[in-house]
Amino acid sequence: MNKLELELDEKKVLADGEYNLDELYGYIDYIAVTEKGLRKEGNFYIEDDPVDDGFGMIAAVELILLRNDWFRKYVKTLNCYWWNEETNSFDVEDGIEEAVRNWGSFHSGTYSSPTGIRKDAIPMHKLELILDEQRIIDDGLIRIDDVNNYLTKLIVETNGLRREGNFYIEENPEDDLGAITHIALCLSKQNWFRNYVKVLKCYRWNADTQDFDVEDAIQDMIFADFPVS
Repeated sequence: MNKLELELDEKKVLADGEYNLDELYGYIDYIAVTEKGLRKEGNFYIEDDPVDDGFGMIAAVELILLRNDWFRKYVKTLNCYWWNEETNSFDVEDGIEEAVRNWGSFHSGTYSSPTGIRKDAIPMHKLELILDEQRIIDDGLIRIDDVNNYLTKLIVETNGLRREGNFYIEENPEDDLGAITHIALCLSKQNWFRNYVKVLKCYRWNADTQDFDVEDAIQDMIFADFPVS
């Protein structure tokens, strides 16, 4: 087998507050386990019975991760263990030391390769939704609790999205549109929603660009098809 030992500087990630630690590890797991088929054990990603003696999937994972500026900034441990049949033991390579020679100095803010992937670049679609809650309260026509309960039932319970703050997230969508578009259309047909919506943006993951295509759903759907009085 070959093994990749990988650890992020978690304290630095949390202290900086720029990235979500769980999402960073989630992206690493997606690349290493879901995409490349490695087996995870603690801080190790293991390739059982590698196809070739030299690199296999370990090197592929390492190269993909090193293209990300956040990874190069926060990686703490990156050791490659290559199985040597002649010595019946592992040859250990310090992946950080090797990468510095190829990618430039780490933690400096400047790197020798384009970044490519953003901090939240786990394949997903996202819906950013903000209502004018103060206006809802002031008008007194509907209860804010009823609104929040309805949104939870429609978006989370019925369509299975995960909520994080003002975002509803659909991880690993099955198609280009996913549940995000269905939800936005359902909401846009309702008078109370069109009256009180403040922000409604769809972030669709683009596998070709490894980034999000952003659509202002208020402009594209509400104003065009459902004029607000």
